Amino acid sequence: MLFNSPHQFPHALIVNDIANDTVNDRLSQMLQFLEQDPNDSFARYAVALEYASRKQPAQAIATLVELRQRDPEYVALYYQLGGLYASAEQIEDAEETYRTGITVALRQNDRHTAAELEAALDELDALR
Repeated sequence: MLFNSPHQFPHALIVNDIANDTVNDRLSQMLQFLEQDPNDSFARYAVALEYASRKQPAQAIATLVELRQRDPEYVALYYQLGGLYASAEQIEDAEETYRTGITVALRQNDRHTAAELEAALDELDALR
């Protein structure tokens, strides 16, 4: 189909291009923040979530594993990492991750996160 004027051009194509550029810019910005401060746990966590949202689970897992090595007390990582392992059918890794996360959450007196991790562990047990 040929478009003779800008008014005939489908706006959805423009919106998709802008959205893709925005997503790429967002990841680039997050990676820049992380490069500036490799010890920024939140930036590393945000990069992992961005990879996950882009359907790049291997990169998301690797980023969260590195976060776990650098900052094992960053309790939010355990729910996400466990879920990614479960989605990848790495059930033993998911179980270990959830159990470790529960321990970390309880040590921090974060009962809400501990309960979420226990629920995720229960769901994992139901898959067996």
